[in-house]
Amino acid sequence: MRVSDFLKSALLCISMVMGVAQTAHAQIPTGNYSGAYLGADHGTVSISVDSYGAVKCTLKSDTGKGTVTANGSIFSVDPVLMNCYSSDPDNYLSLDGDYEDGKFTGGYLFVGPGKTNYTGHYSAGRTTASSNELSWRSLSGLWYDPAYTSTGFNILGADNGLIFTYYGRNAAGAQLWMISMDALGGAIQANTEYTIQLGMTTAGTFAAPVYQMERWGQISVKFSSCTNATATLTGKDGTQVLNLKRLSGVKDANGC
Repeated sequence: MRVSDFLKSALLCISMVMGVAQTAHAQIPTGNYSGAYLGADHGTVSISVDSYGAVKCTLKSDTGKGTVTANGSIFSVDPVLMNCYSSDPDNYLSLDGDYEDGKFTGGYLFVGPGKTNYTGHYSAGRTTASSNELSWRSLSGLWYDPAYTSTGFNILGADNGLIFTYYGRNAAGAQLWMISMDALGGAIQANTEYTIQLGMTTAGTFAAPVYQMERWGQISVKFSSCTNATATLTGKDGTQVLNLKRLSGVKDANGC
């Protein structure tokens, strides 16, 4: 082998090793991030990233323009880049960002009341776990407000977060059964409010169900402990404020 060929082969091997090393060091920045967004509107932003690179983004307006949520993913790990997107006209949000020094930064676009577009930028830093963190398993169970009969929630701690199912009545007195349109993922902190969209089916029969979800509205929930919470249902049938208690939980669950 000529010296020049040997050098070419050696350089190629070094390049391959460096590429593998860079890939090995590239990691998904799992965890929860919170901060503020500014621009045409302002408020708080929260981002959660799981070990598979799935992302959930939430913007909550400080000026009464509501709360919007969207799901997304980490689509590049070196450099770390992510996006969240929801095309729901009643919950439209597009948010992108890059990650550096424990912080996500980027731009957003959401549609507020009156179909008005709001754009700007945000910054969200990593939040650390604290003694106020409540486990999904310990929050799982049947929840109800003693002031209301025959209504309540089944909250399930799934692999990707909490799933809410509501059993109750609509404004006309007919049965109303709703389920969260996404899981509430990330760390759940005591005395912190979280908002998630609720959907329902409006067509189909027992023999021929229709697998199509229609957005009803949202639930904003704040757990003060693993057995007490406050919740506000806001949607097509109006607004209802509930003082929830856990009726039954999961056996041997810990985290509170």
